[in-house]
Amino acid sequence: MSEGLDPGLVKWLDAKFDSIAKKIDESDRRASDSRKDVYVKLEEQGRAQLDMRHELEAVKKDMAHLSASVESTQPTLAEFANWKAQAVGAGRLGRFFWITGGFVLLGAAWLVSKWDSLAAAFRALNGK
Repeated sequence: MSEGLDPGLVKWLDAKFDSIAKKIDESDRRASDSRKDVYVKLEEQGRAQLDMRHELEAVKKDMAHLSASVESTQPTLAEFANWKAQAVGAGRLGRFFWITGGFVLLGAAWLVSKWDSLAAAFRALNGK
């Protein structure tokens, strides 16, 4: 039975089968590499997400700490605002006293300058 087969045809078919087998092996290798690359990228993305979650948690903790710090300064800021209001009030009161004192001093100076004529007028009224 082997007499009916052409040895050249057998060699040609054998070469074609080898070529097809090599192409299938190469395709399997490329598919395996591609899947490996996909899994590596997925793993990297998973790690990146985990890192972002950790960073987000750290930021949340920092914000909570900052919020607590700001809340703890509220009494001090309120006290400062109270002192500022008192200082403004004291400044206005001081300005009022300076103006009033100036008028009192002006009146006293006028009274001293007119003392002789005022004393003469009072003596004249009293009859002396």
